[in-house]
Amino acid sequence: MPKPRPRQPMPQRRHRRPKEGIGFFGFAVRALVLVALGVGLAVGLYGIHLDKVVRAKFEGKRWALPARVSARPREI
Repeated sequence: MPKPRPRQPMPQRRHRRPKEGIGFFGFAVRALVLVALGVGLAVGLYGIHLDKVVRAKFEGKRWALPARVSARPREI
């Protein structure tokens, strides 16, 4: 019977220190992302509002003005 090998000790795991917080840089990045999302949402909603206003103003008035055709060239 072969001689049993001696057991090798398990390598020690390196314990990571828990982070103490996200720090200033992480806070600034998260704040900027939230502000950018808020501004984007506000601009999008305002654009939808303006689209409704413009459509309401021009709806039905597409052909209200008569077309004037002049054969003689004019200086403007």
